[in-house]
Amino acid sequence: MFAELQKVPSLSVSAKKFMKYFLDRDPDKIGRRKRQLFLPLTQYDVTYVIDSSSSVSKYQFNKGKSALLMLLQRARRNTLYAAVTVSTRARLVFNFTDVFTAQNKLQEVRRTGGKTNTQEALQICYYVRVCSIPVFQ
Repeated sequence: MFAELQKVPSLSVSAKKFMKYFLDRDPDKIGRRKRQLFLPLTQYDVTYVIDSSSSVSKYQFNKGKSALLMLLQRARRNTLYAAVTVSTRARLVFNFTDVFTAQNKLQEVRRTGGKTNTQEALQICYYVRVCSIPVFQ
């Protein structure tokens, strides 16, 4: 089972899954998209886990942040967003909020450098979402 988790899909497979499951677009019909007459009533909450450690250059960090801001511009307005940065210490940047507040808060996020403490970041995600416990920094 562990070996199965180690398989990393190709870029094209990842792109197709991203388009299908995150952007709600059929990757096989690029350029031939029909206009939706209604939006499903499903609501998703999204948590961005952003690596701000030294393993990511300032250029890569800013490029990733720009990509997230672009996704927020295309987001459904009923979705709530949260963000956690990963460095030596993980930090809750903002808790579940609307897309406009998320855009403003995300623009303020800075790369801090340091080590990559992914475990602490995922614990914050868990406690904020599953346990509904506010995390104080």
